[in-house]
Amino acid sequence: MMDFEQEYFNEATWLKHGSSYRHYLANAIFRLKKESIKWLDVGCGYGYLVKEAREFSVGGMSIQSFGVDISKYAISKSDAKQWLTRGDTCNLPFKDETFDVVSAFHIVEHLPRPIDALKEYYRVLNVNGLLIMITPSIIGLNKDPTHISEHLPDFWIKNLEDIGFKCQPFYIPAMFSFYNFERPSVNEDKLLWLKKLNPVFNVLRRFPKQMYYLEEPLRILLGHYFCKKMHST
Repeated sequence: MMDFEQEYFNEATWLKHGSSYRHYLANAIFRLKKESIKWLDVGCGYGYLVKEAREFSVGGMSIQSFGVDISKYAISKSDAKQWLTRGDTCNLPFKDETFDVVSAFHIVEHLPRPIDALKEYYRVLNVNGLLIMITPSIIGLNKDPTHISEHLPDFWIKNLEDIGFKCQPFYIPAMFSFYNFERPSVNEDKLLWLKKLNPVFNVLRRFPKQMYYLEEPLRILLGHYFCKKMHST
């Protein structure tokens, strides 16, 4: 198991460099309006979000962040290991109503019983807590053999609402989100043309389901181009 974990994380180049999560952190602080937010990142890997969250503050409001991951290898290599716990996303080692925010970025598609994980997220969240979840759609063309639970947005929305969540689907074109969010080192001048498209994005966000169907077939054509261009810089 240890060798498999190490091989997986060594090959997962998107996990080596880390992404900036500042937009998620700022949004959570703005929405919850609490002086201190307790945050759990599920499937935290090397703990990039946990570390960034502890260094992040807005208007005197701060985040106490923690992470949980099944990988002993990833936790052992983390710079934030003192805030990380090894555990199963379908059986979280935390008491009920412990966190204000639970994030699960690209986790549920890897699980044979993803609904069990959603129930756990709900259990450990405080009343009026916030779940931030990202998962690919099954109609995507870039298939990953480890994605055993990909579904259409309707599947996730229905199951989340059945559990007790109130869902707010959010759409940002993937080929643009790579520029916008995952490469904070990009010069801001290069993002000005994207900011000019904000009115268009605001319209698209009103139709998340329809945009999933429209965008996913285009991802392999446009998304790969943008990603390769960014990796070459």
